[in-house]
Amino acid sequence: MWWSSFSYYEKGPCHIWKDETVKERNDAIKDLEKRNALIEEGNKRMWEITKGIERVGLRNKPGKRPA
Repeated sequence: MWWSSFSYYEKGPCHIWKDETVKERNDAIKDLEKRNALIEEGNKRMWEITKGIERVGLRNKPGKRPA
């Protein structure tokens, strides 16, 4: 795969990735799942707090009733 960037006046960096082996792909998937598991609980708590605050007073607003 080849990635690069450019604009009107200058050329950005380019990078050519080598082909990924099946083992490297599986290792990357396992690493991503492990990282997601570490941050999921904190993100879930933050989502519940922000969504709860957003939903305060929805019954008092005009328009369609929330589910």
